[in-house]
Amino acid sequence: MSTRLQATRVAITLAFIVALLNLYLLVASTGKDRSPQYHDYSYIGDDYPELWEISSTQSVAMMVEETRSYPMDGGPNAREIWATSSSKGFGYVRLGSEHRAFAISMFHQLHCMRLIHAALAGRAMMRLPVGTCSTASIIFAR
Repeated sequence: MSTRLQATRVAITLAFIVALLNLYLLVASTGKDRSPQYHDYSYIGDDYPELWEISSTQSVAMMVEETRSYPMDGGPNAREIWATSSSKGFGYVRLGSEHRAFAISMFHQLHCMRLIHAALAGRAMMRLPVGTCSTASIIFAR
């Protein structure tokens, strides 16, 4: 038997063993409880969760459709219409005994969209390098 053929058989055997091991680990891990463990965070310093797990047992229905509610052309009332995408508290929630503020990423993304809209409508000028909104820093012209 040639050395090349032996090396190929060894490689195939090792690949098969690794595949079986991966399959075993996959099956073994599916039986474990993967629910997040409860921890009473203080929200002081580094004592807060990386992700805020919110359990919900109720499904929510949402209809996705194209909207003409947010004009791009800067027409009448465009500023006021775009301002309606801002929430009370500007998208921050306060947690813990010291009421530490945490930003909800969706509301920060809406904030970025308002700034990008202002730049496209001619009310602001976009400038690189990357700023706080990940896409550009924006200087308001008016």
